[in-house]
Amino acid sequence: MGEVTMSDIDDRLDRLESLVERQREAIEKRRERRVELEAETEPRRGENGRLRERSAELESRLDRIEAQHGVDGADQQGVADD
Repeated sequence: MGEVTMSDIDDRLDRLESLVERQREAIEKRRERRVELEAETEPRRGENGRLRERSAELESRLDRIEAQHGVDGADQQGVADD
């Protein structure tokens, strides 16, 4: 292996600095994308919570209606299998 010159060292440093800068840019883009995704996700989480509550309300209502009409889970299972 030959002698390493100052020019060689400068070239290597330039390449390393360029690589570091590209990595910083990539990291910043990922951070920005994460913030965007979090902004998109938050309303969906809220909607998911509302839908879960609504589902629970409807299940409770269905249970009351089934109880009023004497329908139970076993009866429903038999109907579903037919």
